[in-house]
Amino acid sequence: MRTYVPSGLPYVLALSVAFVASPVLALVAGIGFGCGRAMMALANLRFSTDNSWDLAWISAHRVIKIVLVLAFLIPFVIAIL
Repeated sequence: MRTYVPSGLPYVLALSVAFVASPVLALVAGIGFGCGRAMMALANLRFSTDNSWDLAWISAHRVIKIVLVLAFLIPFVIAIL
């Protein structure tokens, strides 16, 4: 069963939020994570009649992983500095 999470970075962020965020920021992060998961499921429904979802994933997975790593590393480095 596919979970629609292309890397483990969202879970690292979830742990970070759980340890350092205020309750309001934790709620906002949870809503954002849930919306992201919903978008992936809705996108899959849009392409569910044929194999185009898997083909789109195969063609874009490298770019998605790079974007996720940068989206994690840039705020992490800023937070450390």
